[in-house]
Amino acid sequence: SIFWILSITKSNIITIEMPAIYIIGKEYSSLKRIYGIVILLSIITTAISEGLGFIEAQKTSKKKIWKVSLIICFFGVIVSKMGFSTLVKVLYPAIGFWGLIQMFYICRKE
Repeated sequence: SIFWILSITKSNIITIEMPAIYIIGKEYSSLKRIYGIVILLSIITTAISEGLGFIEAQKTSKKKIWKVSLIICFFGVIVSKMGFSTLVKVLYPAIGFWGLIQMFYICRKE
């Protein structure tokens, strides 16, 4: 398992942004691309579901949905320039807080 590989490694994984990918690439180079693709797909599907959830909660016209979608995509491109650890440290709590606001908004509407 990944935890076992991380625990027996001789590398200093604390300073590495994505230690699991680093260790898999170092120990099992044939699996590095596959694991990277799996992580990339999970990030993409999470982003799409967050964006669609937000858009669906708005229940607005098609024209406004396109505007909101473009704003989300533009914001995503800008935010993608951060390092992964910074992105997780800053955006993970912010997106969680935003989710709470959405839940409040949805519950209040119904």
